[in-house]
Amino acid sequence: MTALDDLWKDVLEGWDDDRPHAALIAYGQSTESLGRVAALYAGLRDDSTRGEGARKRLQQVTLCAQMAMAATKHARAPGLPRWFTAAVALFFGSLVAYVLFRLIGPLTR
Repeated sequence: MTALDDLWKDVLEGWDDDRPHAALIAYGQSTESLGRVAALYAGLRDDSTRGEGARKRLQQVTLCAQMAMAATKHARAPGLPRWFTAAVALFFGSLVAYVLFRLIGPLTR
């Protein structure tokens, strides 16, 4: 049995106590296993007695996951400036035009 399984067992035994839920979610955050925690709560969404609490905890897990993703978001790497791209395109376009002119020019004379 893993630590996550032990914490889930504690949650089920003390469903109305917030401490086991908090411990499970904190463990999920620290071990980057919030997906497994969400799956456990999602399995009880349709339960007649625990469904409302499971949906509430599932929202908490979702919020924690979103916050973790926002915290690790990286800035986009800068690309090439547009003026540089345009200058390279103009240069190579001119080069192609020159080569075509030199090749086709003698054929038309």
